[in-house]
Parts: sequence; C-alpha cells; structure tokens
Amino acid sequence: MAELTGLRKGTLFRNKNGLIPIEKNGVVAFYPIQNGSGSTIYDESRNNRNANTQGGSWATAPWGQAWDYGNNNSGNYIDTGYNAGDLGIGGDNPRTIVSWFYQYTNDTSSSGGNAGIWQVGSTGTNNEDYSLRQLSQTSNQFRVQLWGSNDQDFTYGSTDQWIMGTLRGGNGSITCFMDDNEKASTSVNLNTTNGNNLKFGVWQSDYLNGIAGPSFVYNRKLSNQEIINIYNKTKP
Repeated sequence: MAELTGLRKGTLFRNKNGLIPIEKNGVVAFYPIQNGSGSTIYDESRNNRNANTQGGSWATAPWGQAWDYGNNNSGNYIDTGYNAGDLGIGGDNPRTIVSWFYQYTNDTSSSGGNAGIWQVGSTGTNNEDYSLRQLSQTSNQFRVQLWGSNDQDFTYGSTDQWIMGTLRGGNGSITCFMDDNEKASTSVNLNTTNGNNLKFGVWQSDYLNGIAGPSFVYNRKLSNQEIINIYNKTKP
C-alpha cells in the first residue's frame, strides 16, 4: 500500500490566535496532542498512526492541551508504535521531525536531565540513531544523537519554557533547529534502523522531566523557511 501524506480533510491546528492551517506536504504523522482525555494520542495525518501514552497525564498548554510526563519523571513517555521503516524515514531517506517540548527546572531524577525529546533508530552503531536529547538540563545542553563521531552538541534556551526542536536529515546531511534558530549541521550518511519505535520523552532509559507538545513527522526535508513558518504559526 502506498504511503499516504498530508492531513485529514479539514484538519487545522489551534494556537493562541485560533485555528490555522499547517504545512501538509509530506506529513506522514501529526500529533497535535490536544484531545485532552484518554491514553491515546491521535494522529491527524491520513495514516491513522495513533500513539499510546506510557504514564503521565493531560495538562493545560498554550494550544489547549498537552501531555505532561511529570516532574522527576521515572518512566513516562509516548510510544507511537511505529519504527523508521514504517514511517518511510529509515536509512538515509529524507525526513524532518518537529516537536514542541517543555523542560521543568527542578530535576532530581536519576537521568539528571540526560533525557530524550524523542528517539527513533538504534544505538551502538554509527549513524543508526536519529534522536534529539538533553545532555544537561542545568546548562541547557542538547545533542543530535546519531551515535558516533557525527553527534552534534550545542546549548540553547532555558528551562521552564516551550521550545520547538526540529531535526532535518537524509540525502547526506542533517540540520538541527531550536525554535527558528539553526543550531547544528553536518554532512553524514544516515543509516537509521528499525531498532526503536519513534518515542517522545525518552532516550534509552532517560526520561524527560517536562511536557510534550505538538509533533510532526515528514518524509521530506523541509526548507529553512518552512521550518521558520511552522515555528511562527505554532509558537505559544
């Protein structure tokens, strides 16, 4: 069966300014995280790739609702149930993942802030991972985690604020944005595997102390301007 892209007919996104259209070309999964009840996170793309929460609770957010992993999180995350191959973003295929997240300041968990914004792929072999994670919450350090010498480390922002993390990759390169700021890039041939499903709020066994906001998966590399447009349309 051919991969469906785009959004369900009539799907719009609510931000502080009301209902707005979202860039739909190439969307293979879209999680507004706004239903506000139950344990299912609904996919508003045409593929019905609904995700499941693994602990946590609904919380109020600028968009209406969001999923709160909890402060001092000890095991809560969102599991889409779909791996890179399912999503068409395996190997060095073009892709862009966009995800809003919120970090709590008070973090006394065992992960010490060394937590995932999302994870997909495998660890242990160069360039088989395709994840974005914290390195240190207190110093606002992040890592594009590909596994190996092509990992990209940077600092950005602060705790207790919403940030839009974007990782664009495939066809020989990756670029990472935080909000509308380009923070890291390198030439690399990705080899993203099917080892881990796409999960939000975790990397390996390190869980994010914070909140999950709207998240998008594209099977193409968005342009810089498209990323900036998404940020401007969806920012709190």
